[in-house]
Amino acid sequence: MITYEDYSDPGEEEALARLSELIRNMDNPDFKYLLNKVGQGFDLTSSVDIEQGMKTLFADYPFPREGPAKELSIIREHFAIISERMGYQVKIPQIPLVLEGDQFVNEGNYEKALEIFLEMKHLYPEGLMAYDRLGDVYYRTGRLEHSLRYYQMFLDKEPGDPRVKGIIEKINTELKK
Repeated sequence: MITYEDYSDPGEEEALARLSELIRNMDNPDFKYLLNKVGQGFDLTSSVDIEQGMKTLFADYPFPREGPAKELSIIREHFAIISERMGYQVKIPQIPLVLEGDQFVNEGNYEKALEIFLEMKHLYPEGLMAYDRLGDVYYRTGRLEHSLRYYQMFLDKEPGDPRVKGIIEKINTELKK
């Protein structure tokens, strides 16, 4: 059941209507969806079996914990399909990028991880995760100047972070050797 109250943003109502239509067209009796706007100033609340719902919505995209990491092109293709279904551009969320990039790191495929994390930096330049992960991967591959650059970018955005300050000190010490 989906109810709407106190909407002031017609784009929000349209997006919810599209989501509702997409959900109604799913053929999965185990997936239940209840959306209710509780009042002005509140976010939407949803009573959903999140795991089952996400698996249903993302059935054509296996997340990294279910197998080896995927190419960035596959992630882009997946969100292009989602965008087409929804009728508007859906930006790739950070979480799939983090999961895939971390999976590449765990597999020792640092160049693929860099590709993912550089995409994340491009999509979310205001965030911190991409800079932290880029600094880590460049450090792991011995590219200390690049590592230092990304950790410094992280610190520029979050000046008080003691962990990153320690990493920068460590890299500077190694560079002096």
